[in-house]
Amino acid sequence: MSNKITTRQAKKRRLAERDHPLWELVVNNDDISLTHIVPKLNVTDVKFLYETNKASRALIKRAPREIKSHIRKKFRIEEMSSISTLECAWEKRPPWLKDERDFCTKVAETNKLELLKWIREEKKCKWDGWTMSSAASQGNLEMIKYCVANECPVDERACTCAARNGHLEVLKYLREEVKAPVNGKVIKIAACHGDLELIRYLVENKCAGWENGYLDALDIIAKHGHFQCLKYLHEEVKLPLNGRMIDFAANRGHLEMIRYLVGKKCEGWEDGCREALSSAVYCGEVECLKYLHEEIKVPFDQDDEDSTMDLALRGGSTNVEMFKYLIENNCPIEIPHMICSCLIGYQSSHHHGGRKPKGRCNFMLLECLKYLHEEAKMPLTEDTMIEAAGFGEIEIMRYLVEKKCPISSDGRALSRAAEDGDLESVKYLFEIGTPVNINAQRWLSTWGYTPDMYMGPERAERFLEKAGDDGEYPHLWSR
Repeated sequence: MSNKITTRQAKKRRLAERDHPLWELVVNNDDISLTHIVPKLNVTDVKFLYETNKASRALIKRAPREIKSHIRKKFRIEEMSSISTLECAWEKRPPWLKDERDFCTKVAETNKLELLKWIREEKKCKWDGWTMSSAASQGNLEMIKYCVANECPVDERACTCAARNGHLEVLKYLREEVKAPVNGKVIKIAACHGDLELIRYLVENKCAGWENGYLDALDIIAKHGHFQCLKYLHEEVKLPLNGRMIDFAANRGHLEMIRYLVGKKCEGWEDGCREALSSAVYCGEVECLKYLHEEIKVPFDQDDEDSTMDLALRGGSTNVEMFKYLIENNCPIEIPHMICSCLIGYQSSHHHGGRKPKGRCNFMLLECLKYLHEEAKMPLTEDTMIEAAGFGEIEIMRYLVEKKCPISSDGRALSRAAEDGDLESVKYLFEIGTPVNINAQRWLSTWGYTPDMYMGPERAERFLEKAGDDGEYPHLWSR
């Protein structure tokens, strides 16, 4: 009898909750719920709402696709916002979180001290040094103090995590009060982020890595352009500068830092300037190039393998201003008739890792090509069209056809596009009269393309008849 009464009471309670005006507002007013409420929920909250009852499940199913996709994702412990949701996660935690220490680390990532206290004190969940490190990453000093008071293990990872996220006060507490070890990674992390206050603290307290680690930090600072950190370490800490820092600065276009390093005439600065000019050209940093060439008088390189113009062609910036400056300032060009084809070929492999883009015009590359041909009078050759076919960009091929670029009579351009299975490029090349050779046919057959797919039914039929008459492997293209 008691069980029946309990069941009846629970049913009445559920009915009362279902008929509550607030619940009615949530589940029956999509213009409010799906615009102002549900989009603000995280993955975990959406999953909990979905599991509430039939009405909530129907609501989520009416939501946009990006919200509906949440219900297929796993619960994220670090997103838990209350003890009730955390208790559900604890009872139903997956096998890969059976290790309680991992679970406790995830709870610390919520940045909520009350949840960490509950899981430790109510569920007696075990913890380890990663729990302390997670608290340090969040910069939650109160959580760290709770961990320390309850003898949570602490190691050098905690200081590293605090530094990585810029929490200087946490680092101070861990080092000074908890006596946590600080390793050489911390100064490098501070250098990478350009955190001057953290660098000052580490220097003044002579933390680990005082010698070699700090010299490495200077290189890192130069690479990331943290000028004030560089000046501090050189002028106040008296760490030496070197020429490679000029090269590092040029890679990212840090002109102010380059001027400072050159002005200090640091060791190896002349070699550093030569390397910096090459880096500036390759990375498209025109202002750095102008300064090094005009004010420091660094000459353009004419080396066969890494000439200045070759570096501009191979660089990833496709900067029209770079080419204008080089040509207007008489940068040596070894083989003018190969400039346009080399530009396309280098950029094809540089930007796409050897994979050809589909349906997207590289406008910067096209602008560079236009300048080199129309303003600098660099010729277009058969190789230019072949490289464009390999690049897979129809807009560039259209420009070349418009400018009457020669097309190889042996079908190499179409074969290059066929090799990558680029059907759109094959169709375009066939339309402009590019010959189809045996290699192209073999590649297209390998990709599963039959002649009617790029020639049209009537032309394909005539083509196959002619191929059969000539005895040229018709079985390759007539699947």
